[in-house]
Amino acid sequence: MTHQNHGDPTLQAAIRRALAPYGELLPSELLRDMEETLCEELTGHPVSTRLLRQLAPPPVVHKSGERDLEEAGPQEAKPGAGAKRSG
Repeated sequence: MTHQNHGDPTLQAAIRRALAPYGELLPSELLRDMEETLCEELTGHPVSTRLLRQLAPPPVVHKSGERDLEEAGPQEAKPGAGAKRSG
């Protein structure tokens, strides 16, 4: 089941999970209609789009503002880095 207009893997996984119990019970045409409706509803409402973003894995960061993280290797601790200052 893949909605033709949306290739978001998080969306597709959510739709597959939602429709899985009905896969053996309903005709494929009805399942396609339900998939279309779910896709439209999940991508067309601000609350559901926020929920989908929460389900998605975090983005992979390859570059920071200062250096390329893929080439940086293990990070070395800098003296005082990340330490909270009391004051």
